[in-house]
Amino acid sequence: MKKFTKLLGIVLIIALVMSMGTMALAEDTHSVVTIPEKVNGNTHTFNAVQIFTGTQAVDGNDNNPLGNIQYSSTVTGSDVVAALNSAFGLTGTAALASTATAAEVAKILGTVSDNDPKLKEFANQLYAKYKDAGTALTAGNNTLEKGYYLIVDTTNVDENDAKNAALLQVTKNVTITVKTSIPSVEKKVDDINDSTGETVAKKDSADYDVGDTVPFHITGTIGSDVDDFKSYKLIFTDTMEDGLKNDKSYTVKFDGTAIGTTNTAAVYYSVDTSEDQSFQITVFFKADTTTGFIPASYANKAVTIDYTATLTEDAVTAGVDGVLNTVELNFSNNPNTDDVTDEGPKDYNKVFTYTVEVDKVKEDETTKLPGAAFTLYKLYTAETLGDKTAVTEIKYNNGNDTYSIATDEKWVVVDTTTAGTDTEFKFEGIDDGIYLLVETTTPDGYNSVKPSKFEVAASHTEEGAAPADIVLETLSGTDKATAASTDLGAITLAQDTTNKAQLNTTIVNNSGTVLPSTGGIGTTIFYVVGSIMVVAAGVLLITKKRMGRE
Repeated sequence: MKKFTKLLGIVLIIALVMSMGTMALAEDTHSVVTIPEKVNGNTHTFNAVQIFTGTQAVDGNDNNPLGNIQYSSTVTGSDVVAALNSAFGLTGTAALASTATAAEVAKILGTVSDNDPKLKEFANQLYAKYKDAGTALTAGNNTLEKGYYLIVDTTNVDENDAKNAALLQVTKNVTITVKTSIPSVEKKVDDINDSTGETVAKKDSADYDVGDTVPFHITGTIGSDVDDFKSYKLIFTDTMEDGLKNDKSYTVKFDGTAIGTTNTAAVYYSVDTSEDQSFQITVFFKADTTTGFIPASYANKAVTIDYTATLTEDAVTAGVDGVLNTVELNFSNNPNTDDVTDEGPKDYNKVFTYTVEVDKVKEDETTKLPGAAFTLYKLYTAETLGDKTAVTEIKYNNGNDTYSIATDEKWVVVDTTTAGTDTEFKFEGIDDGIYLLVETTTPDGYNSVKPSKFEVAASHTEEGAAPADIVLETLSGTDKATAASTDLGAITLAQDTTNKAQLNTTIVNNSGTVLPSTGGIGTTIFYVVGSIMVVAAGVLLITKKRMGRE
Protein backbone atom coordinates (compact mmCIF):
# COMPACT_ATOMS: atom_id res chain seq x y z
CA MET A 1 0.00 0.00 0.00
CA LYS A 2 2.84 2.35 0.91
CA LYS A 3 4.64 1.50 -2.34
CA PHE A 4 1.49 2.26 -4.31
CA THR A 5 1.09 5.60 -2.55
CA LYS A 6 4.70 6.58 -3.39
CA LEU A 7 4.21 5.51 -7.00
CA LEU A 8 1.03 7.51 -7.25
CA GLY A 9 2.85 10.56 -5.90
CA ILE A 10 5.59 10.21 -8.50
CA VAL A 11 3.01 9.90 -11.26
CA LEU A 12 1.22 13.00 -10.06
CA ILE A 13 4.46 14.97 -9.96
CA ILE A 14 5.33 13.90 -13.50
CA ALA A 15 1.84 14.83 -14.62
CA LEU A 16 2.14 18.22 -12.98
CA VAL A 17 5.48 18.88 -14.64
CA MET A 18 4.09 17.82 -17.99
CA SER A 19 1.08 20.01 -17.53
CA MET A 20 3.33 22.94 -16.67
CA GLY A 21 5.30 22.31 -19.83
CA THR A 22 2.07 22.19 -21.81
CA MET A 23 0.94 25.40 -20.20
CA ALA A 24 4.26 27.04 -21.06
CA LEU A 25 3.97 25.88 -24.66
CA ALA A 26 0.46 27.18 -24.88
CA GLU A 27 1.31 30.55 -23.42
CA ASP A 28 4.64 31.18 -25.19
CA THR A 29 3.33 32.43 -28.53
CA HIS A 30 5.39 35.62 -28.65
CA SER A 31 9.03 36.67 -28.88
CA VAL A 32 10.87 39.75 -27.68
CA VAL A 33 12.86 41.86 -30.17
CA THR A 34 15.21 44.36 -28.52
CA ILE A 35 16.27 47.55 -30.33
CA PRO A 36 19.36 49.45 -29.06
CA GLU A 37 18.85 52.92 -27.59
CA LYS A 38 21.52 54.75 -29.61
CA VAL A 39 23.57 54.10 -32.74
CA ASN A 40 26.22 56.64 -33.76
CA GLY A 41 24.58 58.96 -31.27
CA ASN A 42 21.16 58.62 -32.94
CA THR A 43 18.02 56.72 -32.01
CA HIS A 44 17.06 54.20 -34.69
CA THR A 45 13.47 53.15 -35.38
CA PHE A 46 12.34 50.02 -37.22
CA ASN A 47 9.29 48.38 -38.75
CA ALA A 48 8.74 44.65 -38.39
CA VAL A 49 6.97 43.32 -41.50
CA GLN A 50 5.65 39.78 -40.90
CA ILE A 51 6.18 37.63 -43.99
CA PHE A 52 5.15 34.19 -42.61
CA THR A 53 3.19 33.11 -39.58
CA GLY A 54 3.99 29.80 -37.93
CA THR A 55 4.69 27.87 -34.79
CA GLN A 56 7.86 27.01 -32.95
CA ALA A 57 8.55 24.23 -30.48
CA VAL A 58 9.39 25.70 -27.10
CA ASP A 59 12.18 23.78 -25.42
CA GLY A 60 14.65 26.52 -24.64
CA ASN A 61 16.13 26.53 -28.15
CA ASP A 62 15.54 29.84 -29.92
CA ASN A 63 16.72 28.37 -33.22
CA ASN A 64 13.93 25.80 -33.61
CA PRO A 65 12.38 25.66 -37.07
CA LEU A 66 9.17 27.44 -37.93
CA GLY A 67 6.33 25.03 -38.61
CA ASN A 68 2.88 25.33 -40.16
CA ILE A 69 4.09 28.24 -42.29
CA GLN A 70 1.48 30.55 -43.83
CA TYR A 71 1.61 33.97 -45.49
CA SER A 72 0.87 36.76 -43.01
CA SER A 73 -1.97 39.16 -43.60
CA THR A 74 0.56 41.96 -44.13
CA VAL A 75 1.90 40.63 -47.43
CA THR A 76 0.54 39.24 -50.68
CA GLY A 77 1.75 35.74 -51.55
CA SER A 78 2.40 36.55 -55.20
CA ASP A 79 4.65 39.47 -54.18
CA VAL A 80 6.72 37.19 -51.96
CA VAL A 81 7.01 34.59 -54.77
CA ALA A 82 8.09 37.28 -57.26
CA ALA A 83 10.75 38.51 -54.82
CA LEU A 84 12.04 34.97 -54.34
CA ASN A 85 12.21 34.18 -58.08
CA SER A 86 14.09 37.42 -58.74
CA ALA A 87 16.53 37.09 -55.82
CA PHE A 88 17.31 33.41 -56.49
CA GLY A 89 17.41 33.79 -60.25
CA LEU A 90 14.62 31.29 -60.76
CA THR A 91 13.27 31.39 -64.30
CA GLY A 92 11.35 29.11 -66.64
CA THR A 93 10.35 25.80 -65.15
CA ALA A 94 12.52 26.42 -62.10
CA ALA A 95 10.50 29.47 -61.11
CA LEU A 96 7.72 29.15 -58.57
CA ALA A 97 4.24 29.90 -59.75
CA SER A 98 2.67 33.05 -58.40
CA THR A 99 0.22 30.83 -56.51
CA ALA A 100 2.98 28.91 -54.69
CA THR A 101 2.36 28.35 -51.00
CA ALA A 102 4.31 29.88 -48.18
CA ALA A 103 5.71 26.44 -47.39
CA GLU A 104 7.09 26.13 -50.95
CA VAL A 105 8.76 29.52 -50.65
CA ALA A 106 10.14 28.63 -47.22
CA LYS A 107 11.57 25.35 -48.56
CA ILE A 108 13.70 27.23 -51.10
CA LEU A 109 14.74 29.83 -48.52
CA GLY A 110 15.91 26.96 -46.31
CA THR A 111 18.50 25.91 -48.91
CA VAL A 112 20.77 28.91 -48.25
CA SER A 113 22.73 29.92 -45.19
CA ASP A 114 22.38 33.08 -43.17
CA ASN A 115 23.63 36.25 -44.96
CA ASP A 116 23.79 34.49 -48.32
CA PRO A 117 23.75 37.11 -51.11
CA LYS A 118 20.50 35.57 -52.44
CA LEU A 119 18.92 36.07 -49.04
CA LYS A 120 20.15 39.67 -48.95
CA GLU A 121 18.62 40.24 -52.35
CA PHE A 122 15.35 38.65 -51.22
CA ALA A 123 15.30 41.13 -48.33
CA ASN A 124 15.97 43.99 -50.76
CA GLN A 125 13.10 42.88 -52.99
CA LEU A 126 10.71 42.76 -50.04
CA TYR A 127 12.03 46.10 -48.77
CA ALA A 128 11.10 47.81 -52.03
CA LYS A 129 7.53 46.53 -51.66
CA TYR A 130 6.86 46.66 -47.94
CA LYS A 131 9.30 49.16 -46.34
CA ASP A 132 6.41 51.31 -45.08
CA ALA A 133 4.30 48.43 -43.77
CA GLY A 134 4.39 46.40 -40.58
CA THR A 135 4.60 47.10 -36.88
CA ALA A 136 6.67 49.98 -35.58
CA LEU A 137 9.51 48.98 -33.24
CA THR A 138 11.09 51.42 -30.86
CA ALA A 139 14.19 51.43 -28.67
CA GLY A 140 14.00 48.79 -25.97
CA ASN A 141 11.98 45.55 -25.90
CA ASN A 142 9.25 44.88 -28.48
CA THR A 143 6.90 41.86 -28.42
CA LEU A 144 6.08 40.13 -31.72
CA GLU A 145 4.03 37.09 -32.62
CA LYS A 146 5.90 34.04 -33.82
CA GLY A 147 6.78 34.15 -37.48
CA TYR A 148 9.32 35.18 -40.12
CA TYR A 149 9.90 38.95 -40.30
CA LEU A 150 11.52 41.58 -42.46
CA ILE A 151 13.06 44.18 -40.09
CA VAL A 152 13.24 47.57 -41.84
CA ASP A 153 15.27 50.54 -40.60
CA THR A 154 12.95 53.57 -40.82
CA THR A 155 15.33 56.10 -39.25
CA ASN A 156 15.57 59.51 -40.86
CA VAL A 157 19.37 59.43 -40.92
CA ASP A 158 21.58 62.53 -41.10
CA GLU A 159 25.19 63.08 -42.12
CA ASN A 160 26.45 61.21 -39.06
CA ASP A 161 24.55 58.00 -39.65
CA ALA A 162 23.27 55.45 -42.15
CA LYS A 163 20.39 53.03 -42.36
CA ASN A 164 20.79 49.40 -41.45
CA ALA A 165 20.31 46.75 -44.13
CA ALA A 166 16.89 45.09 -44.22
CA LEU A 167 17.06 41.97 -42.03
CA LEU A 168 15.21 38.67 -42.17
CA GLN A 169 14.59 37.09 -38.78
CA VAL A 170 12.76 34.05 -37.47
CA THR A 171 11.20 35.36 -34.29
CA LYS A 172 12.99 34.49 -31.12
CA ASN A 173 14.17 36.54 -28.22
CA VAL A 174 16.70 38.56 -30.19
CA THR A 175 18.56 41.85 -29.99
CA ILE A 176 18.88 43.63 -33.33
CA THR A 177 22.50 44.56 -33.94
CA VAL A 178 22.52 47.81 -35.86
CA LYS A 179 25.76 47.92 -37.83
CA THR A 180 26.09 51.26 -39.51
CA SER A 181 29.67 52.36 -40.00
CA ILE A 182 30.15 55.91 -41.22
CA PRO A 183 32.90 56.74 -43.74
CA SER A 184 35.41 59.33 -42.61
CA VAL A 185 37.28 62.02 -44.53
CA GLU A 186 40.55 63.83 -43.95
CA LYS A 187 42.09 66.77 -45.82
CA LYS A 188 45.83 67.52 -45.56
CA VAL A 189 48.41 69.81 -47.17
CA ASP A 190 52.20 69.47 -47.45
CA ASP A 191 54.37 72.26 -46.04
CA ILE A 192 57.66 72.82 -47.92
CA ASN A 193 60.48 75.18 -46.93
CA ASP A 194 62.11 76.26 -50.20
CA SER A 195 65.28 77.49 -48.49
CA THR A 196 66.07 74.37 -46.45
CA GLY A 197 64.26 71.71 -48.49
CA GLU A 198 62.48 70.47 -45.37
CA THR A 199 59.02 69.04 -46.09
CA VAL A 200 56.42 68.31 -43.45
CA ALA A 201 53.79 66.16 -45.13
CA LYS A 202 50.05 66.09 -44.50
CA LYS A 203 49.39 68.96 -42.14
CA ASP A 204 46.26 71.00 -41.49
CA SER A 205 48.06 74.20 -42.50
CA ALA A 206 51.01 75.41 -44.55
CA ASP A 207 52.54 78.60 -45.94
CA TYR A 208 53.50 79.27 -49.55
CA ASP A 209 54.59 82.01 -51.94
CA VAL A 210 52.06 83.47 -54.34
CA GLY A 211 52.40 81.52 -57.58
CA ASP A 212 53.50 78.32 -55.84
CA THR A 213 51.93 74.94 -56.55
CA VAL A 214 50.34 73.64 -53.34
CA PRO A 215 49.99 69.83 -52.92
CA PHE A 216 46.81 68.57 -51.22
CA HIS A 217 45.74 65.10 -50.10
CA ILE A 218 42.22 63.81 -49.40
CA THR A 219 41.58 60.46 -47.72
CA GLY A 220 38.13 58.88 -47.44
CA THR A 221 37.80 55.64 -45.47
CA ILE A 222 34.95 53.27 -46.34
CA GLY A 223 32.61 52.00 -43.64
CA SER A 224 32.82 48.46 -42.29
CA ASP A 225 29.30 47.50 -43.46
CA VAL A 226 29.94 48.13 -47.17
CA ASP A 227 29.20 44.47 -48.03
CA ASP A 228 25.52 45.07 -47.22
CA PHE A 229 25.28 47.32 -50.30
CA LYS A 230 24.59 46.36 -53.91
CA SER A 231 25.79 49.80 -55.04
CA TYR A 232 28.04 52.15 -53.13
CA LYS A 233 29.67 55.48 -53.78
CA LEU A 234 31.69 58.17 -52.09
CA ILE A 235 31.27 61.77 -53.28
CA PHE A 236 34.12 64.16 -52.45
CA THR A 237 33.29 67.86 -52.86
CA ASP A 238 36.30 70.16 -52.46
CA THR A 239 35.87 73.92 -52.19
CA MET A 240 38.64 76.55 -52.10
CA GLU A 241 38.34 80.15 -51.03
CA ASP A 242 39.68 83.04 -53.11
CA GLY A 243 43.45 82.70 -53.18
CA LEU A 244 43.60 79.11 -54.46
CA LYS A 245 43.00 78.05 -58.05
CA ASN A 246 42.45 74.40 -58.90
CA ASP A 247 45.09 72.99 -61.27
CA LYS A 248 42.58 70.28 -62.34
CA SER A 249 44.98 67.38 -62.18
CA TYR A 250 44.17 64.41 -59.94
CA THR A 251 45.52 61.04 -58.90
CA VAL A 252 42.79 58.84 -57.42
CA LYS A 253 43.67 55.58 -55.67
CA PHE A 254 41.72 52.82 -53.95
CA ASP A 255 43.66 50.85 -51.36
CA GLY A 256 46.90 52.26 -52.77
CA THR A 257 46.22 51.34 -56.42
CA ALA A 258 45.43 54.03 -58.99
CA ILE A 259 41.96 53.87 -60.52
CA GLY A 260 40.60 55.53 -63.63
CA THR A 261 37.36 56.90 -65.02
CA THR A 262 36.41 53.82 -67.07
CA ASN A 263 33.14 52.52 -65.68
CA THR A 264 33.82 48.93 -66.71
CA ALA A 265 36.20 48.61 -63.74
CA ALA A 266 35.09 47.36 -60.33
CA VAL A 267 36.09 50.72 -58.82
CA TYR A 268 36.19 53.91 -60.89
CA TYR A 269 35.55 57.63 -60.57
CA SER A 270 34.04 60.58 -62.36
CA VAL A 271 35.13 64.18 -61.88
CA ASP A 272 33.42 67.55 -62.29
CA THR A 273 35.96 70.34 -62.79
CA SER A 274 33.67 73.00 -64.19
CA GLU A 275 34.72 75.48 -61.48
CA ASP A 276 38.20 76.96 -60.94
CA GLN A 277 37.96 76.84 -57.15
CA SER A 278 36.09 73.61 -56.57
CA PHE A 279 35.66 70.10 -57.90
CA GLN A 280 33.61 67.00 -57.20
CA ILE A 281 34.93 63.46 -57.52
CA THR A 282 32.52 60.53 -57.20
CA VAL A 283 34.04 57.10 -56.62
CA PHE A 284 31.81 54.19 -57.64
CA PHE A 285 32.06 50.65 -56.29
CA LYS A 286 30.41 47.96 -58.39
CA ALA A 287 28.82 44.84 -56.97
CA ASP A 288 30.71 41.58 -57.32
CA THR A 289 29.58 39.72 -60.45
CA THR A 290 29.14 36.50 -58.43
CA THR A 291 27.56 37.63 -55.18
CA GLY A 292 25.77 40.75 -56.41
CA PHE A 293 27.03 42.76 -53.41
CA ILE A 294 30.08 44.91 -52.69
CA PRO A 295 32.96 42.64 -51.62
CA ALA A 296 33.46 42.47 -47.87
CA SER A 297 37.19 42.97 -48.48
CA TYR A 298 36.49 46.62 -49.35
CA ALA A 299 35.48 47.40 -45.75
CA ASN A 300 37.65 50.00 -44.00
CA LYS A 301 39.77 50.53 -47.14
CA ALA A 302 40.78 54.03 -48.18
CA VAL A 303 40.23 56.19 -51.27
CA THR A 304 42.93 58.84 -51.70
CA ILE A 305 42.88 61.90 -53.96
CA ASP A 306 46.11 63.81 -54.57
CA TYR A 307 45.88 67.11 -56.43
CA THR A 308 47.46 70.56 -56.60
CA ALA A 309 46.25 74.14 -56.61
CA THR A 310 48.05 77.41 -57.34
CA LEU A 311 48.24 80.14 -54.71
CA THR A 312 47.08 83.42 -56.29
CA GLU A 313 47.46 87.07 -55.33
CA ASP A 314 44.03 86.99 -53.70
CA ALA A 315 45.66 85.00 -50.90
CA VAL A 316 47.40 88.18 -49.69
CA THR A 317 44.11 89.78 -48.67
CA ALA A 318 43.26 86.75 -46.54
CA GLY A 319 46.06 87.80 -44.20
CA VAL A 320 46.02 86.20 -40.78
CA ASP A 321 42.86 84.21 -41.61
CA GLY A 322 44.62 82.20 -44.32
CA VAL A 323 42.95 80.67 -47.38
CA LEU A 324 40.43 78.04 -46.29
CA ASN A 325 40.05 74.74 -48.14
CA THR A 326 37.08 72.47 -47.33
CA VAL A 327 36.23 68.92 -48.31
CA GLU A 328 32.85 67.28 -47.71
CA LEU A 329 32.21 63.55 -48.09
CA ASN A 330 28.74 62.35 -49.04
CA PHE A 331 28.16 58.61 -49.16
CA SER A 332 25.62 55.85 -49.75
CA ASN A 333 23.59 55.61 -46.56
CA ASN A 334 20.91 53.02 -47.31
CA PRO A 335 21.90 49.45 -48.29
CA ASN A 336 18.45 48.88 -49.76
CA THR A 337 18.40 51.86 -52.15
CA ASP A 338 20.71 54.21 -54.05
CA ASP A 339 20.21 57.00 -51.49
CA VAL A 340 23.15 59.27 -50.69
CA THR A 341 23.52 61.64 -47.74
CA ASP A 342 22.47 65.26 -48.24
CA GLU A 343 25.35 66.31 -46.01
CA GLY A 344 28.45 64.49 -44.90
CA PRO A 345 31.49 64.81 -42.68
CA LYS A 346 33.85 67.69 -43.47
CA ASP A 347 37.49 68.47 -42.95
CA TYR A 348 39.48 71.66 -43.38
CA ASN A 349 42.92 73.13 -43.85
CA LYS A 350 44.42 76.54 -44.51
CA VAL A 351 47.23 78.02 -46.57
CA PHE A 352 48.95 81.18 -45.34
CA THR A 353 51.14 83.71 -47.11
CA TYR A 354 52.92 86.71 -45.62
CA THR A 355 54.06 90.30 -46.28
CA VAL A 356 57.27 92.15 -45.46
CA GLU A 357 56.95 95.95 -45.31
CA VAL A 358 60.08 98.11 -45.55
CA ASP A 359 59.97 101.66 -44.16
CA LYS A 360 62.72 103.90 -45.59
CA VAL A 361 63.91 106.70 -43.24
CA LYS A 362 66.76 109.13 -42.60
CA GLU A 363 69.26 108.77 -39.77
CA ASP A 364 66.82 110.21 -37.24
CA GLU A 365 64.80 107.03 -37.90
CA THR A 366 61.53 108.96 -38.24
CA THR A 367 61.83 111.24 -41.26
CA LYS A 368 60.71 109.50 -44.45
CA LEU A 369 63.33 109.22 -47.19
CA PRO A 370 62.25 108.90 -50.85
CA GLY A 371 64.43 107.94 -53.77
CA ALA A 372 65.35 104.36 -52.84
CA ALA A 373 64.69 101.12 -54.74
CA PHE A 374 64.88 97.54 -53.45
CA THR A 375 65.02 93.98 -54.70
CA LEU A 376 63.99 91.03 -52.52
CA TYR A 377 65.61 87.65 -53.23
CA LYS A 378 64.67 84.23 -51.85
CA LEU A 379 67.07 81.36 -51.23
CA TYR A 380 66.24 77.96 -52.80
CA THR A 381 67.93 74.59 -52.75
CA ALA A 382 68.80 72.73 -55.93
CA GLU A 383 65.83 70.42 -55.25
CA THR A 384 63.24 73.13 -54.56
CA LEU A 385 64.34 75.46 -57.36
CA GLY A 386 62.21 73.67 -59.93
CA ASP A 387 61.59 75.79 -63.04
CA LYS A 388 62.64 79.04 -61.34
CA THR A 389 65.79 80.83 -62.52
CA ALA A 390 68.54 81.63 -60.03
CA VAL A 391 70.46 84.88 -60.54
CA THR A 392 74.20 84.81 -61.26
CA GLU A 393 75.08 88.05 -59.43
CA ILE A 394 73.55 90.44 -56.93
CA LYS A 395 74.51 94.15 -57.16
CA TYR A 396 73.92 96.96 -54.64
CA ASN A 397 75.12 100.54 -53.98
CA ASN A 398 73.85 101.69 -57.36
CA GLY A 399 75.61 98.77 -59.02
CA ASN A 400 79.01 99.57 -57.58
CA ASP A 401 79.21 96.66 -55.10
CA THR A 402 78.51 92.93 -55.43
CA TYR A 403 77.10 90.50 -52.87
CA SER A 404 79.11 87.30 -52.82
CA ILE A 405 76.91 84.30 -53.75
CA ALA A 406 78.06 81.02 -52.21
CA THR A 407 78.50 78.05 -54.54
CA ASP A 408 75.44 76.15 -53.24
CA GLU A 409 73.15 79.20 -52.98
CA LYS A 410 70.27 79.59 -55.43
CA TRP A 411 68.88 83.12 -55.14
CA VAL A 412 65.67 83.97 -57.02
CA VAL A 413 64.16 87.43 -57.45
CA VAL A 414 60.89 87.76 -55.51
CA ASP A 415 60.07 91.36 -56.42
CA THR A 416 61.72 94.65 -57.40
CA THR A 417 60.69 98.25 -56.70
CA THR A 418 61.67 101.41 -58.56
CA ALA A 419 63.11 104.64 -57.19
CA GLY A 420 60.61 107.47 -56.76
CA THR A 421 58.63 109.26 -54.09
CA ASP A 422 57.65 106.09 -52.20
CA THR A 423 59.10 105.55 -48.76
CA GLU A 424 57.21 102.35 -47.87
CA PHE A 425 57.68 99.15 -49.85
CA LYS A 426 55.61 95.98 -49.50
CA PHE A 427 56.79 92.56 -50.60
CA GLU A 428 53.61 90.49 -50.56
CA GLY A 429 52.85 86.80 -50.97
CA ILE A 430 55.93 85.21 -49.40
CA ASP A 431 56.24 82.20 -47.10
CA ASP A 432 58.79 80.91 -44.62
CA GLY A 433 62.39 80.74 -45.77
CA ILE A 434 65.58 82.77 -46.10
CA TYR A 435 65.56 86.13 -47.90
CA LEU A 436 68.00 88.85 -49.00
CA LEU A 437 66.82 92.47 -49.05
CA VAL A 438 69.02 94.57 -51.36
CA GLU A 439 68.93 98.37 -51.77
CA THR A 440 69.63 98.62 -55.48
CA THR A 441 69.21 102.41 -55.72
CA THR A 442 70.44 104.72 -52.95
CA PRO A 443 68.84 108.17 -52.51
CA ASP A 444 71.08 111.02 -53.69
CA GLY A 445 73.20 112.47 -50.91
CA TYR A 446 72.96 109.35 -48.74
CA ASN A 447 75.22 106.41 -48.12
CA SER A 448 74.19 102.99 -49.40
CA VAL A 449 73.31 100.18 -46.97
CA LYS A 450 74.55 96.63 -47.27
CA PRO A 451 72.14 93.79 -48.18
CA SER A 452 70.19 92.30 -45.25
CA LYS A 453 69.82 88.53 -44.94
CA PHE A 454 66.94 87.28 -42.78
CA GLU A 455 64.79 84.21 -42.16
CA VAL A 456 60.98 84.18 -41.98
CA ALA A 457 59.42 81.56 -39.70
CA ALA A 458 55.82 80.89 -38.65
CA SER A 459 53.91 78.57 -36.35
CA HIS A 460 50.29 77.44 -36.67
CA THR A 461 47.83 75.96 -34.20
CA GLU A 462 45.97 73.00 -35.69
CA GLU A 463 44.12 71.51 -32.74
CA GLY A 464 40.39 71.07 -33.24
CA ALA A 465 38.01 70.23 -36.04
CA ALA A 466 36.68 73.64 -37.11
CA PRO A 467 38.24 76.27 -39.42
CA ALA A 468 38.58 78.65 -36.48
CA ASP A 469 40.88 76.11 -34.81
CA ILE A 470 43.52 76.51 -37.54
CA VAL A 471 45.30 79.70 -36.50
CA LEU A 472 48.50 81.57 -37.36
CA GLU A 473 50.16 81.82 -33.96
CA THR A 474 53.53 83.49 -34.57
CA LEU A 475 55.37 85.14 -37.46
CA SER A 476 58.99 86.18 -37.03
CA GLY A 477 61.94 87.52 -39.00
CA THR A 478 65.48 86.76 -37.78
CA ASP A 479 68.65 88.52 -38.89
CA LYS A 480 71.08 86.01 -40.50
CA ALA A 481 74.15 88.28 -40.58
CA THR A 482 77.24 87.05 -38.73
CA ALA A 483 80.52 88.63 -37.67
CA ALA A 484 82.14 87.12 -40.74
CA SER A 485 79.54 88.62 -43.09
CA THR A 486 81.50 91.55 -44.49
CA ASP A 487 78.93 92.25 -47.22
CA LEU A 488 75.81 92.03 -45.00
CA GLY A 489 74.09 94.63 -42.86
CA ALA A 490 71.93 94.13 -39.79
CA ILE A 491 68.14 94.06 -39.95
CA THR A 492 65.36 93.95 -37.36
CA LEU A 493 61.87 92.70 -38.22
CA ALA A 494 58.77 92.68 -36.02
CA GLN A 495 55.29 91.20 -36.43
CA ASP A 496 52.74 93.88 -37.25
CA THR A 497 50.36 94.54 -34.35
CA THR A 498 47.32 94.83 -36.62
CA ASN A 499 48.05 92.45 -39.49
CA LYS A 500 49.62 89.41 -37.84
CA ALA A 501 50.56 88.07 -41.27
CA GLN A 502 52.99 90.96 -41.87
CA LEU A 503 56.55 91.70 -40.76
CA ASN A 504 57.76 95.31 -40.54
CA THR A 505 61.32 96.63 -40.79
CA THR A 506 62.98 100.04 -40.96
CA ILE A 507 65.95 100.69 -43.24
CA VAL A 508 68.02 103.74 -42.29
CA ASN A 509 70.22 105.70 -44.72
CA ASN A 510 72.81 108.04 -43.28
CA SER A 511 73.49 111.26 -45.17
CA GLY A 512 76.81 111.68 -46.96
CA THR A 513 79.77 113.72 -45.68
CA VAL A 514 79.87 117.53 -46.30
CA LEU A 515 83.33 118.16 -47.82
CA PRO A 516 85.30 121.31 -46.78
CA SER A 517 86.50 124.06 -49.23
CA THR A 518 89.94 125.84 -49.29
CA GLY A 519 91.01 129.55 -50.08
CA GLY A 520 89.75 131.51 -47.09
CA ILE A 521 87.50 134.05 -48.79
CA GLY A 522 85.99 131.27 -50.81
CA THR A 523 83.96 132.05 -53.87
CA THR A 524 83.03 135.61 -52.92
CA ILE A 525 86.10 137.07 -54.61
CA PHE A 526 85.03 135.51 -57.88
CA TYR A 527 81.64 137.20 -57.64
CA VAL A 528 83.32 140.63 -56.93
CA VAL A 529 85.93 140.36 -59.66
CA GLY A 530 83.30 139.26 -62.10
CA SER A 531 81.15 142.30 -61.35
CA ILE A 532 84.11 144.71 -61.78
CA MET A 533 84.94 143.16 -65.14
CA VAL A 534 81.33 143.54 -66.30
CA VAL A 535 81.30 147.25 -65.32
CA ALA A 536 84.68 147.88 -66.97
CA ALA A 537 83.50 146.28 -70.17
CA GLY A 538 80.45 148.54 -70.18
CA VAL A 539 82.55 151.70 -69.69
CA LEU A 540 84.93 150.69 -72.46
CA LEU A 541 82.07 150.06 -74.87
CA ILE A 542 80.52 153.52 -74.21
CA THR A 543 83.90 155.26 -74.59
CA LYS A 544 84.52 153.64 -77.97
CA LYS A 545 81.11 154.72 -79.25
CA ARG A 546 81.74 158.39 -78.30
CA MET A 547 85.18 158.43 -79.92
CA GLY A 548 83.67 157.08 -83.05
CA ARG A 549 81.13 159.92 -83.29
CA GLU A 550 83.81 162.55 -82.79
